[in-house]
Parts: sequence; structure tokens; C-alpha cells
Amino acid sequence: MQPVWDLPLSSAGIVVKLSNGGRVRIRPARVSDSDTVKAGFARLSEESRYNRFFSARSKLSDSLATSLTDIDHETHFAWGVFDPDQPSEVGDESGLGVASARLIRDTDKTSAEAALTVTDAYQGRGIGRFPMELLIATAADLGAETLRFEILR
Repeated sequence: MQPVWDLPLSSAGIVVKLSNGGRVRIRPARVSDSDTVKAGFARLSEESRYNRFFSARSKLSDSLATSLTDIDHETHFAWGVFDPDQPSEVGDESGLGVASARLIRDTDKTSAEAALTVTDAYQGRGIGRFPMELLIATAADLGAETLRFEILR
């Protein structure tokens, strides 16, 4: 199913069906998601952590987890992607956190930087496509002409 990005997403988000029959819920990040972000980080491989944060981190600090979830919805946007059919290890009612996407609008308002992470166990399932589309739609909705991603390889 091709989602229609009715922006901004409601706090409940949207459920999208994957090509393999699975489904995920995508919703805006909440300040209360800090533990969910830390749990997702713990499930990333060393390589995935390095590719996302450009450094070797064994643990996500409380302050970084808070900065990833305490967003203003004006210059900083973030969304969590959840498997609603798997229980969260931290009790999140949305399900197991499996991916995150964020966008930070530059001060010139014509460009933005984006990041997307999918936990290792969920990579290769097509999950990243939906938050990628959401990042692009949000940047366009904000009037950004350029959307940047940095990729390590």
C-alpha cells in the first residue's frame, strides 16, 4: 500500500503494509521515546552504529537519546518506525522500535539534513522506503530545495 503523507502526521502515526505482508507503524517521535531509542541502539550492530553516528559507540548516552526525541516540529523532525506485532522491550504501546528517521532544517530554510536507521534484524525488508518517502515529503512541504544524507562506505 502506498501511503499518502498527510503532513504533519498525527501523534498516532500511520500503519503501512510491507511487500512481505508485514506492517509497520510510523509516528512522530515523543520525548518519552528516549528508552525506545536506547533499546533500538542496543540492537544495532557495531557497523550499523558506526554508519549512523560516524563513530564507534557502545552505548547511547541519556543526553543524546533525549536530543534525538525532544524535537520542535519546526526545524527538527523525527519519526519512529515500529513493528506493532512485536512487543517493545521497554513497554512502548506502538510495538518494537525498528527504525528511526530525522530531519533538521538548516537556518537558510532552503536545505535540510536527514538521517535514517533501520535495526539490523529488520534491514532488507523494505522498511526504510517509507521513512525515506516521509523525509522527502517533509522537506518538500517545508520548502527545502536540497535534502542531504551523509553515507559512510
